[in-house]
Amino acid sequence: EPEPLTVDTAEKTADRAALAYREVPEVLRRAILSTEDRRFFEHGAVDVWGIARAAFSWGDEQDLKQGGSTITQQLVKNTYLTPERTLQRKFREAALASVIESRMSKQDIFALYCNEIYLGRRGSVSVRGVRQAARVFFGKDLKDLTLAEAATIAGMIQSPARYAPDRHPEEARARRNTVLAGMLRDGAITAEEARAACAETLAVAPFEHADATAPYFIDYVNRVVE
Repeated sequence: EPEPLTVDTAEKTADRAALAYREVPEVLRRAILSTEDRRFFEHGAVDVWGIARAAFSWGDEQDLKQGGSTITQQLVKNTYLTPERTLQRKFREAALASVIESRMSKQDIFALYCNEIYLGRRGSVSVRGVRQAARVFFGKDLKDLTLAEAATIAGMIQSPARYAPDRHPEEARARRNTVLAGMLRDGAITAEEARAACAETLAVAPFEHADATAPYFIDYVNRVVE
């Protein structure tokens, strides 16, 4: 087999170390659940009620995208399947999600989702997982995120490019406030906490490393060291 020249740069950094469920801060868990799958810990691999809600907005494809996919289905789609939008793919997605839910706990599935979710790019760095997003966009460990920052990351899941806080701050701020409204609706935060977080300035950390990584050179150095 040909020798690969390089692999994903993110795999060479400590940012990709796997998170356990207990390491995902409660505020970020609630933000993701309020935004992506409110009933994740209550339904099975497929959320029948979520599909029913989506049926009311199947008039166009964008509304269908926001419909009934559970976190497990999203994980399957992002990890194992192509993004094509056909009924055949949806059936495969549901079948694989059922297999995963029969073999893993909800907590482990949620942790895997937090590890694998794609959250855009910054410079040359492809951001995958909430831990790397916290470091790349806010220069923080997960445990140090504010409510507003957690809501910003959760809001990016739907469209990482559109809601990138470094490139589209106004869109990211509006999306963050939508996530906060969802958390308030679900009783995850108080009205006072929501108001304070909505008023918080969206401040992105400097990221000088963004354009400095040369993955092929890192691989070369690794081969020499070996």
